[in-house]
Amino acid sequence: MSSPYETSRRKAASVAMAALVLVALPSRPRVGYSSVLLGTAVTMGTNQSGQLGQAPSYSNATPTQVHDFYRWTSISSRDEHVLAVMDGGVWGWGANGAGQLGLGYDGGGLNCQCEWVPHKTVGLSGVSAVAAGSGMSLALKSDGTVWSWGNNWYGQLGDNSSIQWRNVPQQVPGLSGVVAVAAGLTHGLALKSDGTVWGWGDNRASQVGPGGTMIPAPIHVGGLPGVVAIAAGGYASYALTAAGSVWAWGANDQGQLANGATGDPIAIPSPVVGLTDVVQVAGGSYHALALKSDGKVWGWGANFYGELGDGTLYSAPRTVPGQAMGLSGVTSIAAGADHSLALKSDRTVWGWGDSLAGEGGLPLDFHAAPTLIAGVSGARGIVAGHGHTIVIIPPPPPPRNVTATPGSAPRAIDLSWEASAPGDSAPVAGYHIYRGQMPNSITSYAFAPATGTHFTDSNASTIGARYYYYVAAFSVVEGAPSNQACSRAFPWVGALGCSV
Repeated sequence: MSSPYETSRRKAASVAMAALVLVALPSRPRVGYSSVLLGTAVTMGTNQSGQLGQAPSYSNATPTQVHDFYRWTSISSRDEHVLAVMDGGVWGWGANGAGQLGLGYDGGGLNCQCEWVPHKTVGLSGVSAVAAGSGMSLALKSDGTVWSWGNNWYGQLGDNSSIQWRNVPQQVPGLSGVVAVAAGLTHGLALKSDGTVWGWGDNRASQVGPGGTMIPAPIHVGGLPGVVAIAAGGYASYALTAAGSVWAWGANDQGQLANGATGDPIAIPSPVVGLTDVVQVAGGSYHALALKSDGKVWGWGANFYGELGDGTLYSAPRTVPGQAMGLSGVTSIAAGADHSLALKSDRTVWGWGDSLAGEGGLPLDFHAAPTLIAGVSGARGIVAGHGHTIVIIPPPPPPRNVTATPGSAPRAIDLSWEASAPGDSAPVAGYHIYRGQMPNSITSYAFAPATGTHFTDSNASTIGARYYYYVAAFSVVEGAPSNQACSRAFPWVGALGCSV
């Protein structure tokens, strides 16, 4: 019996990695998730459910910032919803038909109930990482517990219940000491601090391990040596060991297990052929990627859309790993439905595979080899979902000591500020001036070049009125606003001064 929440196999089987990125190339496999301050999200690609953080539309190939959010420390997407962590809380946007945003309401399992503005998930705090599946969500707390919500048609919430979906988070029983989570199409994985891997949910392709077709509570996945990181593909699972090898189990119809052949699912984990010195692994719909310690990317599995980046399209599945063309200095990878991403040490982002909606960069086409994605320089993190891409870019810090004083000309006000050091952000490209006549009603007004720290408002036309301002610096993304400043224009009426 098929789930009413499950879309087509090709569409829904996308996977994204969450909050994985440090720019320094690691010398050994990463454990768990990075707690580094990443920044704000820039999105591009398909947007039918608002997963770009914009009003739903077919797509938007132009990289666009997701509202005024600046402190994402973990982010994940898969099918048509996005989860992100800020200050220990979880926020979500996109599809919510099965309650996968955790807002206390849903679309009855069928209607999108889309939310394109980030909304805060109910009742979660102390969260360090998230993983988004197809209609289901996982959160890892700093205390090592795992929480789940959304679709449960195949037991993917791991709570051993028969509920069809849940629109608020609930703890997954029996899991403690967890350091990483991953979500496949309809199954979940957890890595414990002792190096053991646990799985639950849909097991029709043996993606959890030996057992029945549905495993509604976590079970131990045996036969894995010294695991330090995990990833989930559409119907396959991956584990990275401390020795730098990758182990795989589950579906193999497109060579997802990289054991030299295609065939039936395999429930017992086995090593991927010919891979050593791996520091990260990522699972896509029917393909997978590995990043080696030398900064090179290798891939295997389906390659119809060029998602392996080896220069070919419409080719037969690759059953052993092959190297992506022209990539070096890579620090992080992500695998989506039919496209792939790489973040390089120079903080540029490269994409390949299906890019008909712009998820892999321009032109809108299939890309057989990695292509530089324009407009997202200064990146610190990447996420690949179903037909969409999320790039994490640290915003510039706000200008300091903004002041406003009456100008020398009538109806003019002079603004000045001190530039802040860019820190981890890309170089400042300019300043955004906001203005209003009420301190709580300030809107976009003008722009100033990056080379200056002064702006004259020559249109303060209401005599005697107070004008309130703040200034925000922007690079690829815009940062938080400065302190608020206020002045009256000359000639003024009444007392001098302007209380902020």
